[in-house]
Amino acid sequence: MKKAIVCILSVLLFCSLCACTVEKPLLDGATLVTFGASNTSLSRWPSEAANELNMHLVNAGVGGNTTAHGLARFEQDVASADPDFVTICFGTNDFYRKNGIDPQVAPEEYRQNLTEMVERTRALDAVPILITSPVITETASGGAARYPEGSVNAALDVYVNIMREVAKETDTDLVDIHAVCDEHYSAAEFLSSDGVHLSPLGNKVFADALISYMTAHFRQDLDAPRVERPTAPTAQKGPWTKSLIPEAPEGWRILYPGTVVADTDENGHVVFSNTTGEWPEVHYSPKLTDSIAVPVAGSYLTVDLELKAATHILLFFNGDTPTVPTENQYLSLTSAIKTQLPSLRTSGDDILGGQHVQCTIPLSALTGGRYLRDDATLLFSGVKMFIIGDAGKTVTVNELSITATK
Repeated sequence: MKKAIVCILSVLLFCSLCACTVEKPLLDGATLVTFGASNTSLSRWPSEAANELNMHLVNAGVGGNTTAHGLARFEQDVASADPDFVTICFGTNDFYRKNGIDPQVAPEEYRQNLTEMVERTRALDAVPILITSPVITETASGGAARYPEGSVNAALDVYVNIMREVAKETDTDLVDIHAVCDEHYSAAEFLSSDGVHLSPLGNKVFADALISYMTAHFRQDLDAPRVERPTAPTAQKGPWTKSLIPEAPEGWRILYPGTVVADTDENGHVVFSNTTGEWPEVHYSPKLTDSIAVPVAGSYLTVDLELKAATHILLFFNGDTPTVPTENQYLSLTSAIKTQLPSLRTSGDDILGGQHVQCTIPLSALTGGRYLRDDATLLFSGVKMFIIGDAGKTVTVNELSITATK
């Protein structure tokens, strides 16, 4: 009996020693995926935190997303990045009453979606970190007209508390930004003028809170090499022509799955069909290293579009992309095309359907001297298209390319 007791005590001591020697996950050199909506995609806190923590960053925020939208793109945007850590910050769009009556995602569905995000993140052998939504101003998200029974933030608090409960129920790390806002800052100083998105102070506080939490709960190696950040390509001398867009439909991001169908025609060109009759959008947001750098002098843009539906096209520059537009470096193509084709039929920034649009635009005329880098080159870093009009009508992109002649 004594031998049995000694054996049991020895095993318990061994297990205790093993538990003590298990190392926390290492931050340096790990991949951080920031998964969320516009307060992730439009903000600087992801890059500031990743730089300070010496981590690789994949910003997987998409503006307007709910947890339902996030789950629909989890494999494409999170799992494909092979993450080590995933921050999960959704809620501001989930609670929003788009029709003035019902939230876009009901509270219990929000709970289920968050729980599934945590489970799917752990299935990747990654660490999930929940981040509560910041406060918003009482006039944002439709104000009292949509929340007549109480304040806007009272409605948001329901979702914030659900995230806190999910963190406890699933034993998940939680960075409670909402509590930080409540305790230390007014919405006016934490948010930009729209009352929803982060101000410079909000970004700093957000980054500092995440950095503080991660350095306290995970491991750092002071001798680890610094993570090398992606660098933009340099312009190559011409002559050459490169497409600004992917040839395959899979290269495009349909912002809200089910709103657009992407296919190819008999010539291999991408064809987009609107399924909603509204204004769905598609993005091409390449990696920075896959952007196209071109000298402005002697270079031009070629446009060839067959429009049955109306469309609006935006070009992005200098590392800004449709998915992560942190610098507002973009322009609408409509006015530049109309300069070359005075008969072009438009409505505001939309090019109307029923037209075959073909033209070339000198880059010097396209940008008017804006967006240029110090060496007088232009870096094309993304394309956004709105497919507008009756469901089923198509936009075929025969060509959207850059040619350098010098």
